[in-house]
Amino acid sequence: MAFLENALNLIFSKSTITSPIFIKDFQKENEQLRDLIELSCKVTSNKKKYIDRDITLLKQGLAGEQNVYYELKNSFLPNFMST
Repeated sequence: MAFLENALNLIFSKSTITSPIFIKDFQKENEQLRDLIELSCKVTSNKKKYIDRDITLLKQGLAGEQNVYYELKNSFLPNFMST
């Protein structure tokens, strides 16, 4: 409940937003990526190439999200973002 209360206080407070505010920061650790890597180590069939492709695509997507997070976090635009 504290998460929701903090978010509502930020949204409806009379103070102005002077810098970017994130409710949840970007995290490099990704459960889906960890599970795919673990699965890739166990699979020996021809499905392994598909799993490895998904790992590569997921890593690229996470790198893109991290770049966008960095740019928004270091911008001078007052924003309120939640994920």
